[in-house]
Amino acid sequence: MQENHDIYFQYCLQLAQRSASVKTNPRVGALLRYQEQIIGEGWHKTFGKAHAEVNAIGNVPDHLKHLIPQSTLYVSLEPCNHYGKTAPCTELIIQNGIKKVMVGCPDPNEKMSGKSMDYLRKEGVDVQWAENPNSFLELIRPFAVQQKYKRPYIILKWAESRDGFIGQIGQKIKISNEISDTLVHKWRSEINGILIGHRTLINDRPQLNVRHWTGHSPEKLVFTHQSKHEGFTSIPFAGCTMNQSLEKLLREHHCGTLLVEGGRECLQYFIDQKLWDELRLVKNHTLSLENGIQGPFLRGILENRFHFGTDDWFIIRPNAA
Repeated sequence: MQENHDIYFQYCLQLAQRSASVKTNPRVGALLRYQEQIIGEGWHKTFGKAHAEVNAIGNVPDHLKHLIPQSTLYVSLEPCNHYGKTAPCTELIIQNGIKKVMVGCPDPNEKMSGKSMDYLRKEGVDVQWAENPNSFLELIRPFAVQQKYKRPYIILKWAESRDGFIGQIGQKIKISNEISDTLVHKWRSEINGILIGHRTLINDRPQLNVRHWTGHSPEKLVFTHQSKHEGFTSIPFAGCTMNQSLEKLLREHHCGTLLVEGGRECLQYFIDQKLWDELRLVKNHTLSLENGIQGPFLRGILENRFHFGTDDWFIIRPNAA
């Protein structure tokens, strides 16, 4: 009888989604299945700490540990096969006598990229890929960007009126509603750094925290020629390229996801430099400003759209290269 792996892969994906913010590590979930019973499950909880496979095996109750060698391990991402902040998960799999592993998608890390699968097969482990890896690849999209471009995954965000203005000179204008504000603060709790421009910092003095949600506030960053602003990490635009600054953010600050919430000039800079991976745009369809600061200009592919009362949200990705 053919095994039905889909239901276990789907649950594995749900476990991976609990990895809210693991900085430059990928979000990963894992479970151990004995016959039709899940005897252990886990996900990658903390940057630099135990991986999902370690937690899944470690969470098997003592009275069921003898079933581990007879179980199938499901993991959303190819197990690591190198020493980093933790020992290789491939070694853990072999040590526990696991003979079958189902993997959601390959690791984009060039140290991996299928090498773990080859190693496990040489050790006598039956390793198979998921038939449809797309949902697993989508989950680790930020990690894939980090690996490919050596920079954080960059999310642009702004709010605009129905006629395309993001503000008016010399005054503060409330554009998005309270539900949207809560959503934005939830997003902030899931990212590592939040960036604004020098002018936005001076004029608006934004808090950039998660006061409408729970969790950790992101590191506050400012795009400026000045070296210091209290409470902010400065990202210079003189003396080095933005690519160098972003690489430093990734390498030294472990900033894997960056939310850019600056003004028009700051946002347009990232757009023009093609330094963005996702736009989250909210448009208040009941508010017309008629004049003011025009929103940035951007072309991309609409991936999703939803609304909360007066606000329409658009999730946009860059055009394929």
